[in-house]
Amino acid sequence: MKIFSLLLSFMLLCGLANAGEQTTLSPKDGHDNQNQITDALKNGNVYLEAGVYEVDGPIFIGSNRVLSGDSDAIIRVWSGSSQWFTGSNSIISALGQVDNLEIYGFQIDGSCDKLPFEYHHSRADTKHDSERAIYVQGSTGRFNTNIKIHHMQISNCFGDGVHVRFANNVHCYSNFIQNCQHEGIFWVCVQNGLAEGNKIAGITSDCMRFDNCVSNIIQNNYLFSYTGNQNNQAPEGWHKGIQIADSGASMVYDGSNKPTHTTDIVVRWNTFANCGTQSIWLDSTGKGYDNMHIYDNTFIGVAAVTNEGHDISLDITASNESAIEYNNLTETVQPTVEMSERIFKSIFDVMYLDFVAQAGVNDTVIFPEGVNNTPSKTPWTMEHHMNNGSPVTLVYGPTNGLTKVEFEANGKKSTHTLMIGERKGLSVIYTNVSTWDGELDHQGNELYLDGEVTSKDLRITCYTPTGSFEPAVNTVEIQTPSSLFSPLLKWAACVLLICFIYCVFVIKHTF
Repeated sequence: MKIFSLLLSFMLLCGLANAGEQTTLSPKDGHDNQNQITDALKNGNVYLEAGVYEVDGPIFIGSNRVLSGDSDAIIRVWSGSSQWFTGSNSIISALGQVDNLEIYGFQIDGSCDKLPFEYHHSRADTKHDSERAIYVQGSTGRFNTNIKIHHMQISNCFGDGVHVRFANNVHCYSNFIQNCQHEGIFWVCVQNGLAEGNKIAGITSDCMRFDNCVSNIIQNNYLFSYTGNQNNQAPEGWHKGIQIADSGASMVYDGSNKPTHTTDIVVRWNTFANCGTQSIWLDSTGKGYDNMHIYDNTFIGVAAVTNEGHDISLDITASNESAIEYNNLTETVQPTVEMSERIFKSIFDVMYLDFVAQAGVNDTVIFPEGVNNTPSKTPWTMEHHMNNGSPVTLVYGPTNGLTKVEFEANGKKSTHTLMIGERKGLSVIYTNVSTWDGELDHQGNELYLDGEVTSKDLRITCYTPTGSFEPAVNTVEIQTPSSLFSPLLKWAACVLLICFIYCVFVIKHTF
């Protein structure tokens, strides 16, 4: 019977992995929309239609859930709220053992510009944890796994925009975060994390912070900091671009030693503009670091790296302190989303003032090392896969020598920029980059599309320094091992196994 119980538990787990359907919600009257969202998440995934969902309490989400929404769906803290966002309670709270979680596509507005000033204190010893937008919290003894947060617009929170604590395999990308008055993105004890393509307009504290993290890559982010005394809602803010620390024991929570040590951190291809006094602050007041790699970042109007404390061996190579002037982009009032969007546009305008995507017919093209010429119309590949029973499409092709690739599918567009050319007289000198912009997802250098997309539904335009072309697309069906076993077959296999064990048991006790 013990074996039977174990097998039954396994069967139930197999079923739970596939249980639940997507519920589509629209805003309800009143300011307690957290109730309908939390209740729907208990039964499956949730999609939020466009509109304003006022809340006066936390939204709770558990394992194996996707919370997504229209880009015009806004979860907004009701301006008449009491201070319910204290301690672990956040606007979206994933607390305890929460695995396989995805949040994407909609907006969160913390309304800190409309709430009483004193709400930015939750309690005296943890005064910066008030009103996080998204909080995913595991524990020192049980790390959460597979957390994905992307394409979110997060604004006006007294605390962090995205806070992930004690987790493995975290991907946080393509988010727009502004006026969150502690950290924009804050990871504590995150292993195997990737933070990329985020635009963060920080205020009073850091744009991004990583404490006691292991094997993290921080790349292709655009970070800007506001200044001005009226913005200092959270006292004692450090006002940095990125803070990386090994803080040892927690001084304000449970006082226990953190289970991980800051190791194997890569910071590359980021742009820092007006980031307080330091773009990257290496806070070495704890145990120090191992294997820090900081390279190929752009710094505009701010010092690059400050290393506080005892000597630490760093690999800081090819960092580029830009000489571009960067003025008149600070404000003395609480910033709006529109204000931050204008600032990021200004950053791009300043960055690419002397850069061109394509060279003229009389220009001499100088490629980066490893690139010899521009590619011809080499076919691209479209692969159809099954991911946990759902079809997905991966698209990839030869990119060596391309300046950018534009994709359009299902009415959405994205651009993958691969080289930027700097004009020097009659020469255009190209540099390798890798930045994605737009609405479509990607995995590394591959376009990632939900569903089985056909070549007729996808348009690809490849740009070279001197022209452009649309490649042919070859479709390949990939039969993955996981797709061979449907949930029904899993159940059947478990039943047969139980029957076999039962027969063995009967025969053994009969003869």
